[in-house]
Amino acid sequence: MTPRSALGLAALDDLTTTELHRLSERVYVRDAELAEVRAALALARAELTDARKQLVTARAAADRDWLTGLYSRAWLARTWRHLGRVEVLVVDVDRFKEINDVHGHVTGDEVLQAFAARLMAGAEVAGVRLGGDEVVVIAPPRLGYAARLGRTVTVTVDGQCGCEVAASASVGALLVDTSRTALAEALAAGDAAMYAAKRAAAANRRERRQP
Repeated sequence: MTPRSALGLAALDDLTTTELHRLSERVYVRDAELAEVRAALALARAELTDARKQLVTARAAADRDWLTGLYSRAWLARTWRHLGRVEVLVVDVDRFKEINDVHGHVTGDEVLQAFAARLMAGAEVAGVRLGGDEVVVIAPPRLGYAARLGRTVTVTVDGQCGCEVAASASVGALLVDTSRTALAEALAAGDAAMYAAKRAAAANRRERRQP
């Protein structure tokens, strides 16, 4: 090998070594960038999982009434079409304003809680608080839940006055197929039946008061 050839090979070896160093540096940089991307993806996945959990929690909270633990109107509106053939009971506390005025709102809240517990005694029924003192109960027809409850439901709670407070609620019931009957239509029919029960109960009270 001539000196010139040896020099050329040495130069080539130096060049190859330099290129290998540069290539190694680029690979190192790419590995670091890839690690950063992976870390960012892992963080994004964790944030997405947390956001999904928060959404589930928020939806669960929106689906439940904070006072009674019954389902909310929003839940009923979302699930109505999928309930199928069910008994719908519209329940309204009698003279609820009077209870609040005479015994206080804390007692009024306890009355609502007592009615919620009373109405949810069946494992296969779903209760919905529409607002105020009005509750809807959804039950499978085979239970005959409306017949078991009757047109009036009563509860007794310990009032703020230290005395027992008795309360009654009127019930209006109907059988519907939710895939064919709109929620608003069913609630209107249930309201009509419930107010008819209120009028009948008021008439019975008047008759009992007569000498």
